[in-house]
Amino acid sequence: MTSPQPPLPTGQYEPPRQRSTIAMLAFGLVVGLLVGGGGVGLAWTLMSPGSADAGAEADAHAACEIVERTPHIVATKESNADLLRWSGAVSLAWAASDQDETYTGLYKAVLKPYHLFQTTYTTEGPEFDQAMQAARDACAEL
Repeated sequence: MTSPQPPLPTGQYEPPRQRSTIAMLAFGLVVGLLVGGGGVGLAWTLMSPGSADAGAEADAHAACEIVERTPHIVATKESNADLLRWSGAVSLAWAASDQDETYTGLYKAVLKPYHLFQTTYTTEGPEFDQAMQAARDACAEL
């Protein structure tokens, strides 16, 4: 024979709480605002005037502004700001080249010093200096 189970102690069982309607309304409002804001942003982006060529030209000029502001690439334990800045110039030149093939030479010229640093871990020497000068010359041709 099995002995009967003792009854559950009183006061320890709580029925599940119902969700607050205010919390549900607030959650719905937040989701609605996010979805609506995303829709407005997408529509604005798709309907904004301008062409890909204008974007490519702006990207190329922005890349060259960074090249002009960064006469030397100095990467140290304390700061990689120059290297990161040059990386931004590479990305902008790449974006310009991707949209308009006339900027391919600029992209290759700006990429070379960055590539040399990544392969040699130095920003000194005649090959690196020539690559930096080629990047400046490519920018001067814009």
